Amino acid sequence: GVVIISPDSNHDIRHQHTGCHFLNTTLRVYWTGFHDDESHIAGFRVTIGRAPLGADIIPYKDLKIDSEAKFELSQQYGLSRGDKIFATVEATNQAGLITKVSSQPTRLLSDTDNNLLNQQDFLCVNL
Repeated sequence: GVVIISPDSNHDIRHQHTGCHFLNTTLRVYWTGFHDDESHIAGFRVTIGRAPLGADIIPYKDLKIDSEAKFELSQQYGLSRGDKIFATVEATNQAGLITKVSSQPTRLLSDTDNNLLNQQDFLCVNL
């Protein structure tokens, strides 16, 4: 499967991950490509963490078989400008087997950061 963080309404067509996101705004997570031909997917859970597969910022949220989730990303979670976050999706099949996939890193910006630039491993777009 593939997991992306994107404000783009065409995320399902472009599959373009956003490398930067404003702190204190809604974080949108999308995923695709999870399947099990034998027992089918029973449900998904999503979490936000400081490392791939991490769940230390926002705990897992059960989402049945949806393919997107929204989180209010605020400083109450101990986040600050410059922190890197990852969204992790956990897919469970009907047999109870679990697969986890994380997004690429997303760097948090404050709403006063007006110039978002391509910087090394981050693709920052004007949100």
